Parts: sequence; C-alpha cells; structure tokens
Amino acid sequence: MTPGLSPCHHIGVSKAGDNSKVYTVHAAKTEFSKILRLVEAGHEITVARGAHPVAKIVPIASPKVPARTFGPLHGLIVSEEPDALEPDNETTELFEATHLQPS
Repeated sequence: MTPGLSPCHHIGVSKAGDNSKVYTVHAAKTEFSKILRLVEAGHEITVARGAHPVAKIVPIASPKVPARTFGPLHGLIVSEEPDALEPDNETTELFEATHLQPS
C-alpha cells in the first residue's frame, strides 16, 4: 500500500484528464458498489496490490440491438382465397353442434 493512504481510499487518477482510477485491493473490496457506479459512468478502475496493478475493471460494451422493422413480408404472402381468415360455415356448425361454446 502507498504510505500515508488509508486502504479505504483510492490511490488516485492515473493520468491528468484520464477516466481511470487506481484502488488498492482492500479499498476495492470495501468500495465495490461505488466502483461499479464509476464503471457504469465510463471510468476504468485499476486494482493494485501495493503499487503493482493486478486487474482492471472496465465497462462492457452494450450489445447493439438492431431496430425492429415491422412488416418485412408485407405483400409477399398472398392467400388464394380472399376470405381465408374469415370463419366458414362448416367450422361454425361444428362449434354450434358441440358443447364447446363459450359461456
């Protein structure tokens, strides 16, 4: 650990204007929730054992979800009969002849 620093604090920013911070192992364990919030905000966190970096926590890239396009088959599926989706008399008679009618 760096002399004069409490293990509950990060060691510092790596470079001026850089989004990376360095935490000791103990500080990383203690402040893990805070570190995750920083990573979600775009920061890169380096975890060091003493003055030696051992791991880096970086934001993961969000998977690109393609925009949905509705109706890509519009006009490509054509029914032979214009009333193919309408109930026919035979089906109606079968339902009326059985006890499967809605109550």
